[in-house]
Amino acid sequence: MEEHSQLALVGATGMVGREIVAQLAQRDYSAGRLSLFASARSEAEEVEFGEETLPVEKVEPRSFKGARVVILATPASEATGLALAAQQEGAWVVDVSGAFLGSQEVPWVAPKLNEGVLDKPFAGRIVSLASPLSQLVAFALEPVRRALEISDVQATLLLGSASAGNAGQRTLEKQTADLMGGREPEVAVFPHRLGYNIIPEVGGIAAGQSAQERSVILELTRLWGSSVDVTPTLLWVPTFHGVVATLSAHTGKAWAGGDLAALFKGADCVQVLDKPEEHIYPMPMLATGDASVHVGRLRYARNRLHLVAAVDNVGCAANGAIDVALKLASRS
Repeated sequence: MEEHSQLALVGATGMVGREIVAQLAQRDYSAGRLSLFASARSEAEEVEFGEETLPVEKVEPRSFKGARVVILATPASEATGLALAAQQEGAWVVDVSGAFLGSQEVPWVAPKLNEGVLDKPFAGRIVSLASPLSQLVAFALEPVRRALEISDVQATLLLGSASAGNAGQRTLEKQTADLMGGREPEVAVFPHRLGYNIIPEVGGIAAGQSAQERSVILELTRLWGSSVDVTPTLLWVPTFHGVVATLSAHTGKAWAGGDLAALFKGADCVQVLDKPEEHIYPMPMLATGDASVHVGRLRYARNRLHLVAAVDNVGCAANGAIDVALKLASRS
């Protein structure tokens, strides 16, 4: 593929960071144009890049000198300062953390849905990537919104431990092993033990909504405007990978009948798996490693479309970050 200017990745040892590196290798990106960074605790680690391994350096403000684009696959608490430092060095910044979601001056991008915003002038050099949660809802319902005019959406999203990164994965592994061994598991990362449990709190709850639920509402409002009322409920579930959602959307226009799968024909990044009589429907194990959103269990009654959707959240975040970064790299 055509080589782009140097790309820097911060958070290279995290789940999303490692997936970004793996996908860049699959796209034949040049290892010599990629610099990997992480916090001091991950300094001197190496990350696999195809058949090679690349070193990881400790990130510092001066780390971004000479970088064309910087991807921040870091916690939001760390992203703001790093983004400003990279911007001061003249680099474009792709923030995966959502730290800038509330800033109207920072473009919010859901690749293949509204990436046209990158073709327009905007202040600064920072771009916020849509979260896999909002991308799941948006891709699954955008064809329906265009055809039948959605007015409200009720969404229940079930998050596996990968949504909490490496720490979430390790915590679920240890809690599961402790419970199977007859030991009382330590509560960590999640507000209660996740092993053999479901937790209806993703982010601290205030005024009836969790932090992540508010983020999903804000993201979808930025994409669809205030004409669509979104009510999400997020839960941690004791699986390792992927996100599954049950979605119910009220449509302004009635479905005329026929195969509901026809609504999704030609839709970007959507794969229909809807043969429940053959036990074929969206599941995390089928979505893993697939860049598309899977939809199925399609039903329509009383002006509401009901469906199940699934996405590989780690792969979705990595794929979107790379797409946006390469697009920004081509800008003057």
